[in-house]
Formats: sequence, C-alpha cells, structure tokens
Amino acid sequence: MNFFWIFNLSDVINSTSFRYFLITFHHFDTEFGHDELFIGETITDVSKYNSKLYQFSGSKLPDPCLIPLRSDIQTRSIWMQFLSDQTTTASGFTLDYVFLVNQSFPLTSKSRKLLINADIRQKSKSSYSFPYGNLSSPNYPQNYSNNIICRWHFFHRHAFIRLNIEHFQTEYHYDTFTISYGQNFQNRAMILYEWSGNEMDNKHLFIPNDDIYLIFQSDKTNNASGFFLQYEIIEKELLTMNLDENSRMIYSNNYPNFLRTNVEYIWIIHMNSSNEIEINLIDIHLDYEHDYLQINTGNLIHTLEIAKTYRFQTTNETKLILRTKHADDDYRYRGFNLTYQKWNTTRENTIELKNFPCGKKYSSPNGTIEFSHQTLTSFDCLIFIEVDDGQNIFLRFDHFNGDKEENYMEIGLFHNADEFHIFHLSDTLPGTWFIANESQIWIRFHSSQFSFGISSFRLFYTETIQWSTVTLKPYVQILDDHRLFPYRLISLPTNNIYHNLSQAYIWHIEALNDECIQIRFESFQTIDNRHICFHIKDSSQTWYICNHEQFPFVYHHIGSCILSIEPEFIWMLVQYDIQINKFKKLIWIHYLTFNGDNMTLIPSLAFEPYVQIEWIITLNDTSTIIFDIENLDRKISAELILPQNKNTTKSYSLGTISTTRFAHVLLSSSLSLRIIYTSLPLLFHNQKRLFRLNLFKLSKPYFNIGNFHYISYTTNQSKSQWSIHGLYEDSIFFANVFSRNQNVLLQTTANTNLSLTNSSISIPSSNFDIRYNRREKNVKNSDFIVILYEQEQRNHSQPILLNKTSNLIETNDFTLYDIHLQSINSNSIDFIIIQGDNGTLIRLYDLRQCEA
Repeated sequence: MNFFWIFNLSDVINSTSFRYFLITFHHFDTEFGHDELFIGETITDVSKYNSKLYQFSGSKLPDPCLIPLRSDIQTRSIWMQFLSDQTTTASGFTLDYVFLVNQSFPLTSKSRKLLINADIRQKSKSSYSFPYGNLSSPNYPQNYSNNIICRWHFFHRHAFIRLNIEHFQTEYHYDTFTISYGQNFQNRAMILYEWSGNEMDNKHLFIPNDDIYLIFQSDKTNNASGFFLQYEIIEKELLTMNLDENSRMIYSNNYPNFLRTNVEYIWIIHMNSSNEIEINLIDIHLDYEHDYLQINTGNLIHTLEIAKTYRFQTTNETKLILRTKHADDDYRYRGFNLTYQKWNTTRENTIELKNFPCGKKYSSPNGTIEFSHQTLTSFDCLIFIEVDDGQNIFLRFDHFNGDKEENYMEIGLFHNADEFHIFHLSDTLPGTWFIANESQIWIRFHSSQFSFGISSFRLFYTETIQWSTVTLKPYVQILDDHRLFPYRLISLPTNNIYHNLSQAYIWHIEALNDECIQIRFESFQTIDNRHICFHIKDSSQTWYICNHEQFPFVYHHIGSCILSIEPEFIWMLVQYDIQINKFKKLIWIHYLTFNGDNMTLIPSLAFEPYVQIEWIITLNDTSTIIFDIENLDRKISAELILPQNKNTTKSYSLGTISTTRFAHVLLSSSLSLRIIYTSLPLLFHNQKRLFRLNLFKLSKPYFNIGNFHYISYTTNQSKSQWSIHGLYEDSIFFANVFSRNQNVLLQTTANTNLSLTNSSISIPSSNFDIRYNRREKNVKNSDFIVILYEQEQRNHSQPILLNKTSNLIETNDFTLYDIHLQSINSNSIDFIIIQGDNGTLIRLYDLRQCEA
C-alpha cells in the first residue's frame, strides 16, 4: 500500500505571518520496521528519500514535528508518504496539522542536545588524533543518552577515509547513524549511508572522499550501547619523475610487495627527437575496477591492463600515470613493472590535434574545454576529467555544433572508455547540463569521414557534491494498443550503454481478463553490484523482479498490470533488456467417454501461446481413478485442476513442481468428471507443450507398466506384502500414499517407512518389499493406494570442473554429479549454496585434507 499527500500551501504563499508547519500525532501503530511514514519537503533534483525530514514506524507515539517554512515555499512544498508491505497490518495513525504564525508557542518535546561537534583534520584543536584514531558514541560501552545529536567532520584535501566499525547497537529505526557528503550536513541530498539497530557489526567502509560527516542522533526514549569504530585518513601520495633516457625500467613503489591506495605516480618521458615509444609491460597486478595504469601520448590516452608489448606514436613527451583507489589494503596488489624504448620512425601526416583537448586529462576543480575543427577524416577525440577529492562532476554544454548524422558524443564513468556509458549525444541545446556520479569520467567525441562542416563544442565542468538529477515527475507510458506488441524496453538504444536512472519509469500495460501479459527479462544489471528491483503490481498485489535473479527471467500476469522502476536515494546506473508480449486465451473443450481401464490426454493446442483445454469425461462406472501426470514442462507456467471428490477440486501449479511425474487419486468418483489444463505463454517461439495425463481405473490389487506401479489395498484383502522389482539395477523409487485414514503406516525392506505426506517419499533401492501391519485391520477407512515411480540413476562420465566466480547447476532427476571447485588461493571460495529435495545426499570434501 502506498499513500502520498502533498500539503496545499497556496493560501500561505503570500502571507508573511505563517512561518511554521506543525504536525501533532494522537495515535500511531504500524508494523515495526516494515510499514513506515515519511515526512519531507520537495527539493528540486532530489529524491524523496534524501529530502525526508522524519521517518516513523512501530507503536511509539512520535513527537510533534515542527517544520520551518522557507522563503521558496512554492518549490519546496511539504509532503507525506505512508508505505506498507504485504504482511501484517495495524491500526495506523491519526494526526493534526496546522500553520503557525511567527511567534513563540509551547511544544511538548524539547530539541536534541548537541553533545559532540568535532572536526577531525590535520592540525585540528579537537581531541581526536590524525590520521588514525578511535571514535565512539557517548558513554560507550555504557548506554548513550536520550535526545542527543553528535557530529564528526572529517576533512583532508585529496584524502580517502576508511572506517572499521567494531560494534554497533542502537534502538532500531529511532536512533540513527548517518554518513553524508559535502560541506553542509543538513543537505539531505548527500546521504551516503544510514543505519540503526545492530546491522553494522564488523563493517568495513572505504570512502573515496575527503569531506564527510558522521552524524549520530537518538530520540527521547530507549537507548543501547551505541557504537565503536576505528578511522584512518589516507593521505594522497604524489610522485612525479622526469625521464630523458632512451630506454629504462619503470615500476611502482614497493613493487612487487605492496601497492598502497590513493597514490598518483606520474613518469614524464621526454621524447626529444623520437616520435614513437614501445612499452613492454612485464607484470601488472591492480584492482582493475578502481586502479589504472595509463599512457598519455598527447594524442591519445590508453589504459594498460594486460602484460604485453605496446607501441604508440607520440609527441614531445609521453606520460605514464598510475592512480589507485582500491578499498582493501589487506589484499596485497603487486603493482606493475615495465620497460620502455624510444624510436624514431617516419610517419605519414595525420590530423594535428596537439592544440586540441583530445588525449588530455583535466584534473583541476573546474574548467572549460573547447573544440573546433573541420574534420576531413574519421577520428575519435578522447578526453578525461578527474577531480581529486571524490566529488561528482557537473557538466554544462555552453555550445554544441556538428553534423547530427555523422558526429556524436559519449560520456561514461571511470577510466576505461569502453565501459559504463551513461550519455549518448548527437545534439544538445546550450545550457544543457548533466551530473556524472563519479570523480572520474571520460568524454569521446566521434566524427566520421562523411561529416559536413565544422564541428565544435564548449563544455564547462566543475566538481559538485550533488547527485545526478532525480526528476520528481515520472515517465509514464500506456501500452494499450495490440499493435504495439511485442514491445521492447531497453535501458538505452545500444545494449552496452548503462542508463543513468534519474526518474521513475512507469508502464501501464492494459489487458483483458482473458489475456495474459508475458514480461521476459533478458538481462537486468547494475554497476557496483547495487540492488534494485522492477515492480509489477495490480489492484491487490505487488511482485518484485530484482537484478540478483537468474536471467533470462519470465513473468506472467493475467489482466492489466503496472510495470515500474524507481531510482534509489543515491544514484543508480542500470542496464536492462525486457520484452513484453500479450496473448489472448484460446479455449478448447473435449467431450470424451472413458470405457476401458486407461486413457491418455494430450493438449491439442500444443504450440499456441496461451490456452485453456477442458476435458469433460463420461464414465461407465464409479471406479477410483488414478491420475498419472507427466509434467515434462516443468519450467512452463501452467495449472492443472483435477477433481478431489464429488464436490471439490484440487489445483496443481505445474511450473513450481520439480518432479517430472507425480500422481493424484480420485477416491470417490461419479459418472462424469471435468479436467482443466491452463498453460500460460511458452518461453520460446515454436516451443511445444510436452504435458501428458494418464488415467487409470483402479482394477487390480497391483499394477505395473514401465516405471509406474500402484498397489491397492482394502480391508477384505488377505495379502499385506508386495515385492517391487525395478527395471534398472541402480535405480530408486519415489512413493506417494493415498488413504482416508491419516494414520496408515507401511514398512519397506529398504529401511524407509511410507505414510501420508504432501511430498514424495524416496526409497533408495531398486528391489524391495512393502509390508502393511494388519493389526490395523479393524480400524475404519484403512484402505489405501500406493503410487510408485522408478527413477533411473544418471551418471556424468567426467567430473565437472568449475573455475568461474560463480555458477549454477540444476537437476530435477536422480543424478550423480562429481563437482570439483578449483581455486588458486586457499580462501577464495566465499560460500557454496546447495538446495536439495528430500532424498538428496550431498557430501563436501576438502581435497587438501582428504576429509568429508
């Protein structure tokens, strides 16, 4: 449930009297931690999470909320949002609100006491040491006080900050610990982390920013031991060397022992009369997501990642640049080792770009980049911008002119110009601006040989503490025309570009009650392994498809639904590829007569996308019916409705049943029965349904055909023991027992007992006996039926070797796997997740110790 209110301030806009907005609670009762009330103010380009002022949950009555009204109240209206999940409800809340004049008035609660307000920096007068130290909540390890606020400000130019939180225990939801960026700790747009409860034990944080606030605040009731952390301010290490030799060796500091984070090493190789350089990269070992080794020849910048030989044309000097921002110094990266050799070769005339920004890096806090040239050949102009203090980068195009068909500009994050595209421009108006959420970005201007006229642009950049634009108004599209389907949703026009999610996207998919919407998620991912979900909802329920699913992933919905995705409170780069289709249900009814002992039903519409098939069967007697269901379409969403007795039915969701065969028994039958099979759209084009339903009249005490067996026992039978012989030597059996007597118990010679359960019982033998204790012969309704399925063992002839970061192995049959997980480092396997049904036997061995 999601309710949203915006308070109408039109009557107070022109008034000089009203200066405060007061909310008073009279009752508050919600599901603690799950159903929450948010109160905030609208801030342009800031999401609701970051502009929230208050957050309440549980049964504690909140204090009155006094909100000062700002001068720009027309654009900073007050809003309130209540969110509840799908489980557990409570009585809710009641409140009053009023606009107050600019005069004194009593409040039932007092404001929080500012207990600590410390600066932690070099040559600071505070009691906190630099660059290492400890920091804790007041009174730690005793409980902190109520109604307090503590602030710690970390600042050191170009530094990174590491926090190791050894203990964390606060009142969940009410006493919070917040980390924010920027000079103004009240800027809610800059929240980086926010925690409460006990979710921070042994937490290690690495923050590549030189200016952060840590804020701890408690409410008026309840307290806990608080927190204790160790901090480290990692100063930037700078090194610049000028090299004139024609050849020599270059290696990172401390190679090959240890490469620290937050370094910038620059080797300037003066080319003199040479115009080419050969780099022989002997060894390189970096955190490639955060560290880089680049060569800047004046015309291009190239990232070196593989140990091999490189050769580049160059100008007066060549720069070799190493930057590190890896989070964990405990993992000892070696760094790099290389040799270079200068060469002097004859080369053809090329486009002279040395006076242009191409191949250059801009590292100042702000600046202007200009380009103007009539291009006659195809070329790429690559520009890097990197601000040093970890802030984001603001870009504004003051001028952009070029051939819209042949010129374009791409903007991406980090230092590799082949990854993490966020913008693709072929035209833009003056004044258009973007915010790239990273301190490193690249810009590529491409012009083809067919470009017409002069291409030019002027770009202003500066560091900023703002996040990328979060547009409050969502993008909404209604998909109601059948001609639109199949409809494809893709993050950006090309697959390898990440979309900077800056607003909510909502698609209303209209369908009738006899139509099925198929939403196929081909891919869905984010950078930095962030968590985000698509929401699919109708009038009564919401489903979540998150980026941690196994893709491709298919979801079906009957009737209309809403598909949406909303940005988190901090920036999010997403990449998704979704196909939406809509199918109308085809209904087919068969009228049959069941005269013999068995019959087989197969769907007649095997290739149609969305079908409902009904079999109305007339019987010549009232025998007990056994339904043998061959569920070969395990991954197809389908429903089978079978008669349970004369008046009720039982539904089976075939897409959630892992076995290929299972049974259903109709103990009391009539002279007619109705079977309904409904199958949602198939996963692939021209896919055929493999479902089959075998019906058997109960005519013998024991029956066997192939791998299917049944035993029928009544109280007047003399036989109470049966011998089962499988077709295969090393097979196993799965059994189900059906009876009106809930206490029926059978024994087997395979040391397995059989009783009434909702799942199949595994019998680990291919030849065994089943015995029934006849002492229950006088108990009413002791008749029973046992259904048995034989499953052949399937062995893989060779072991499965896994050397990937992760993998998934799945089987629905009786199979023996021999899986070897190989690792070079002794502790490189983080965890193994194994899920098995009843009867699954799993053994793990450490081959180094030869122990199970």
